[in-house]
Amino acid sequence: MSLRCAHTPMASCLPAFGRHRGYPPRYGWLRKVYDALLRDPTALRRPDATLLLGVGKSMVPSMGFWSQAFGLAIRDGQGLMPTERAHWLLDEKAGADPYLELDATLWLLHWWLVSAEHCHVPTWRYLFGHSPLSRSSRAELQGRLAAAAEAAGHKTPAPSVLASDIACLVTMYAPGDRTAPNIEDELSNPFRILHL
Repeated sequence: MSLRCAHTPMASCLPAFGRHRGYPPRYGWLRKVYDALLRDPTALRRPDATLLLGVGKSMVPSMGFWSQAFGLAIRDGQGLMPTERAHWLLDEKAGADPYLELDATLWLLHWWLVSAEHCHVPTWRYLFGHSPLSRSSRAELQGRLAAAAEAAGHKTPAPSVLASDIACLVTMYAPGDRTAPNIEDELSNPFRILHL
């Protein structure tokens, strides 16, 4: 492993590959987490979290991850707390866009995701901020990500973890398959409207 270099693409990123558990953020997730955390900072760790959030068991940690990655929740001693940014955006009465109805809000969230001082999604940061290519194969991107992680002093992620990151990123942003559209995917992935 190389020494950490402050000028590498992933230098300010947490070595957090695959923490999304394969799920890109879906419509309603950020709001559900915000509301749950207002009531109970330990909501995502509760045995009834799946009922509280209305999702499957494997989605609960993903929802918490995305809330942190967008800077809408932060860890405290008990669990997660909504940030000032979350209150500004998601507050029911005074929030700028509580239900993420504006395209501009999705652009803002994308910016927060890839430009955070302590980035939670190094694959996203690399692809949108540092990749020298406008197009590449998944295999080529996987190799470049592994090299960037090593250059930042992170343990090189397993190929399967990098493949999962790339698949999640593509699902999050790329338009669905027009020949065999999956209506659930189309309706549940808000960032697809950005056409990135």
